[in-house]
Amino acid sequence: MKQSVFFIILILSFLPFNSANKSAFARSELIKIEIIKVYDGDTVRAKTTENKEISIRLIGIDCFEVSLIDRAYKQAYLENLSIEEVLKRGIESKKILHDFFKTNNNDIFLESHGLDKYGRTLGILYSGNMNINKYMKCKGKCPKYIYKGK
Repeated sequence: MKQSVFFIILILSFLPFNSANKSAFARSELIKIEIIKVYDGDTVRAKTTENKEISIRLIGIDCFEVSLIDRAYKQAYLENLSIEEVLKRGIESKKILHDFFKTNNNDIFLESHGLDKYGRTLGILYSGNMNINKYMKCKGKCPKYIYKGK
């Protein structure tokens, strides 16, 4: 019995769990950002407090496209909509997000969740206690979307 306990303690002492790794088990750290451009309802360009510019893809939603790209045609097909309707809905979502930041761009924070295959930061944006991703899902008519990785 004593050998088993000793063996378990020995194994646990080699696991990578120190103060630097605690964040892997807790909520990601929030980074203060300033929105400088809204591309569409789920993608923005922002500046960090270190003056670094990053593109951010809001996770958990997938707004309609705003231009005639392959993805817009796929959305039209999957949603049984005309391409004109897809673009119209995409422009509406972009305007909703743009208008939100026009009046609420002082205290925006990013919870980063890595990068996508295009090098954009995947993340959740917050304004105070408001989850902007959830706001866009409700107000921006952006369907739920689960990112499948690189």
